[in-house]
Amino acid sequence: MINNKKMLNIINKLKYQDLIKNLLSVKVYTNIKNNNYSLKRNINFRNKKISIPLIMKNSKITNENDTECNIQAYINNFNQVLLNNFSEDSLLIYLNNLVNLRVGSSKFTFLKLLWNSEIMAIYFVDKNKLVIRKGNKKESTVYHELFHVASSIIDGNTYFIGFSQYTNKKGMIGKGLNEGYTELLTNRYFNSNDKSYQFEMKCAYLLEQIVGKQQMENLYLKADLFNLKNTIGNYTTEENFTTFLTNLDIINDTTYSSLYYYYNKEDTLNRYRDILIFLVETYSKKLYLSYINGEINELDKDKLLSDYISNIPKQINLEEITYNIITTEDLNNIANKKFYSFLEKKQK
Repeated sequence: MINNKKMLNIINKLKYQDLIKNLLSVKVYTNIKNNNYSLKRNINFRNKKISIPLIMKNSKITNENDTECNIQAYINNFNQVLLNNFSEDSLLIYLNNLVNLRVGSSKFTFLKLLWNSEIMAIYFVDKNKLVIRKGNKKESTVYHELFHVASSIIDGNTYFIGFSQYTNKKGMIGKGLNEGYTELLTNRYFNSNDKSYQFEMKCAYLLEQIVGKQQMENLYLKADLFNLKNTIGNYTTEENFTTFLTNLDIINDTTYSSLYYYYNKEDTLNRYRDILIFLVETYSKKLYLSYINGEINELDKDKLLSDYISNIPKQINLEEITYNIITTEDLNNIANKKFYSFLEKKQK
């Protein structure tokens, strides 16, 4: 992608206002709504000055207490990986946050009561603070949180966090997708074998097969759920996409939050199924468009669809019980029905 010297030259030549312009920071609002939630596209940097890019230097990150791990080494490695794999315009949010990033440690005594899983690290967006659990030896959890650092920004009352958005008034949307894609990137670039967010990660990967790897990575690092919605809008409706996000959020909450310990099993299983149907139907529309544009033939379509369905999880575990959600045959029937319905409409 770009080397260190080139990156340094680019940043040194840019003024702060140029960084803001490169973010394409425009105030646009969508009419996509779910339970009165509207996605926003309104990202601005906090009002701070960027001088020498800390991403290029081994500068000392503010360490408020002993984290019992070499956080600077993690950050230096993370910086290098980002520089080697992403374009400069995708790293602007990360640069902005890294300038005043604070690091601390905690036993997470209170958070243990809220989550069903072990909390090893967490990034507080409002404080721009990365907190690492005392005694944490899992490198992947630090890199996971650094991806949150690289993709989170606050504008007014709205938190843009990767593929999620949050306001105090309307809550959060996209948390499940955001955690899944964050874990996917952690696995991809840091060889993580962590078992967290497995279903969310598979869904994020399947969505990436529709959007495209490079575009989806760039949208994530720009905290641009708005334009992810626009891209998916080529293959499905806004309502369907918002329902997908909401279902995945609920799955994420019922899996990891102790506050959602009591849930309706039948409702949860239906949400799993609806998520998988959304993905295969949306992918079918992508195949249909490729087909009518002459990019693939019917044999290609069948092969691509078979490969896609092979990556879809057909079973899930709830409270140590395995449930069959959907079969390969069902998915093939749903996908082909959708594909040929599009074709029939075009031929009329």
